[in-house]
Amino acid sequence: FVRAQEVWDRAFATRIRAVAAGPDAPLMIGIIGMGHLLWGGGVPWQLADLGMTNVRVAIPLTPDDPLPEAGMADAVCMLPSADVPAGA
Repeated sequence: FVRAQEVWDRAFATRIRAVAAGPDAPLMIGIIGMGHLLWGGGVPWQLADLGMTNVRVAIPLTPDDPLPEAGMADAVCMLPSADVPAGA
């Protein structure tokens, strides 16, 4: 499992790097599972290995979730509680 996860992380990072290195490179936002991002590992680690160090990780949380530990991510995106109806 771990090796397969590393292969996915490298594949994500390689594609992100290819787009970011192109002419008129856009701001990149990757929507990637948290297991591929937390603690600076996974995709951020692979991007650093490819020379991309200007990488930030934001994780989604709801008010019901426990607060993340320091160093888990660079930012938190607070979402509404799961029990709040859409459009409320």
